[in-house]
Amino acid sequence: MASADDIFEFSRMRYGARDFAPLLVQFEDWRANVPLKGLEVFDATPIFYNTFPKYATMLAGGARLTVAIAPAVPNSAEAVESLIRFGVSVAEASALPPRADIVLDCGGALIETDAKFGYAELTKTGAARYAQCRKPVYLADDSRVKELETSFGTGDGFVRAMKKLGFGDFSGRKILLFGFGKVGRGIARACLDAGADLTIVDDFSRAPSPRRAAAADLKDLRAVARAAESAWCIVSATGVRNALAGIVEAEKICRSRTILANMGVEDEFGGGFPAERVLNFKRPLNFILDEPTRLKFIAPTLALHNLGALRLLGGGLKAGLNKPSREDENSVLAQVPDLRALLEREI
Repeated sequence: MASADDIFEFSRMRYGARDFAPLLVQFEDWRANVPLKGLEVFDATPIFYNTFPKYATMLAGGARLTVAIAPAVPNSAEAVESLIRFGVSVAEASALPPRADIVLDCGGALIETDAKFGYAELTKTGAARYAQCRKPVYLADDSRVKELETSFGTGDGFVRAMKKLGFGDFSGRKILLFGFGKVGRGIARACLDAGADLTIVDDFSRAPSPRRAAAADLKDLRAVARAAESAWCIVSATGVRNALAGIVEAEKICRSRTILANMGVEDEFGGGFPAERVLNFKRPLNFILDEPTRLKFIAPTLALHNLGALRLLGGGLKAGLNKPSREDENSVLAQVPDLRALLEREI
């Protein structure tokens, strides 16, 4: 039988409790009150060492937990093996029973499971899949808490990955960033904090204009071309497949020494750019790291995702997507005041 205490102590030794404060508070509360006692819970959160405190908390809460491996969700083989050694039930998503009491999902990987009380979903991709769901879906992605992970965690991961590859000196370097959504804003902050000379490309009739960086409107192709010609590095973080196709001259850029990095799940550079010309073969650059997103940035999201199980169990949520309440968000953010302050910073 899996021991929640053993898994949690392993995480404490590996990271230090300060890195997962929201989960520590939740763990102690759930161990005392056992709110999920006897409930069948499936969890499709990506399996890395930094998600272990989440699983430990679910077990402490009394859940009969099965962690799912889904084809489209990244996992660490080493972490999977370690989780199994701890006695946690791990199964391929396709091999799971057809029903559970609660599903904690990622990317809609377990949408075919019949969840008695409903679902909690981590991602925007999953939100699209669950939009017409006839049962309640607690959408952790639709929160300021998630912005800590999506923006700050991903931006931090981008800088760490560039450093690992020998491109860690951003000072005065010209970086052209496509996309000023949640992910783009986080990368922008990280680049500016590292001293980069940053230009951001987006449709600024719809997106807010940056205050600390230069802006080139997506529709102004001449301005975008000028910025691309002088860029030390071009980064795409739009969340849109083939986003750069027809916007920049692929052949010309490929002949240059410009560094190219994709930070989206999709191939945002498009077919005009050979995979070998883009760092990490067009896959998200931070996934070259053992820890693509640091635990301190994802722990609040993982705690909110867990909290979704209690809200589903309590009833009162409508069918379809449900945004976390302000009270739920504040209860998590209260545990990370230093990160909460980051949300107020302008770019």
